[in-house]
Amino acid sequence: MGATWCLAPSNVPSVERSPEAEEEDVASVMELHHDGRTLEIETERIEVSTALPQPDPRWTYTDHAGHHHAYGADGPTAVRYPSLILRESEPYWCSDCDDEHTDEWFECPLCGEKITPGTFVDSSPRYISGFTSYLIDGEPVTEEEGKALLEEIRVSSEEQERSRTLEQAQQKARAAEQAMRDEGLDEQQIQRVVNRLVHGNPDGVQP
Repeated sequence: MGATWCLAPSNVPSVERSPEAEEEDVASVMELHHDGRTLEIETERIEVSTALPQPDPRWTYTDHAGHHHAYGADGPTAVRYPSLILRESEPYWCSDCDDEHTDEWFECPLCGEKITPGTFVDSSPRYISGFTSYLIDGEPVTEEEGKALLEEIRVSSEEQERSRTLEQAQQKARAAEQAMRDEGLDEQQIQRVVNRLVHGNPDGVQP
């Protein structure tokens, strides 16, 4: 019996869900059916939204000496702003928090101008994947058991796809064979064409 793949939200009512219900949906569920068994894979979604300023990838700036600066790429600070250097002050004591601090700033290495790269705030919801749990026929199982059934489903699906591809090739070959016979081609020519359609080469040997 084949495997049926479907993606479903963690709650599956047929009624329309309210915005509040959508916010409470903090997990994604993949439901797979194979040989009379149902595998559910539920992965928590952890919100990592932030209201803190983030580097603006659209930022560009030309300093007073005419040197052009722009956001480079995600990654370490030195790569993010390749035309700038990061300076750090000598440590000093902060009486407000009773701790030692240092200040950091960017500057142009050519003219020494202090530069503050542009930022933006994106408070839209963002999520990362958290803990993943597995259920077979509604019963919790270990990760090893869940992944074993998932692999079985994957192999079965690949075999089905290969069978479908072969069947389609055989159908084309049968149609081509009949057309060539109607045209009066000799048997050897017909067989080479059929082999190429079914097996991918004229000798009939599967790769």
